[in-house]
Amino acid sequence: MASCIIIIICGFFILAPHFQGEQLWEERTLELGSGLSDDAGDYIAGSRWVLDHTFIDTSDVNLLKVGDYTVKAINPFFIYEYKISVRDTIPPDLNIGEGWKRVLSTGREYDPSELGITSSDLSGVSVIRYYYAGKEIDKLYFSNISRPEITVTAT
Repeated sequence: MASCIIIIICGFFILAPHFQGEQLWEERTLELGSGLSDDAGDYIAGSRWVLDHTFIDTSDVNLLKVGDYTVKAINPFFIYEYKISVRDTIPPDLNIGEGWKRVLSTGREYDPSELGITSSDLSGVSVIRYYYAGKEIDKLYFSNISRPEITVTAT
């Protein structure tokens, strides 16, 4: 009986490394609003058995909120932890439609949204601001004929 236990213990120490896998990385930074993989092969290297029996727990991660989060790779033989930092590093895209080609009449008030400028960001949230003569505006009004310079930003 004792020799059986010794064989089992020795077998465990010999085979255990083959079931543990190897952690591929420890920290990553992701863009706010981007995606996060739940594929074990993106987190650990190991045999097909290791990959098939590893669960990736991403429940702590909120990709729509800047912060630091933990992802876990969980297997019967190991638990690895990964630090995910979510940051907003890429500015929104401004998309200029055909509205900028419009001729605006003097003496009339315009809503800047009539210019057809839109914005998109991975986070799903972006704010467009319009500036004329260095001041933020919410309406356009021209009292004389000119070629005004309107600055548009998105955050």
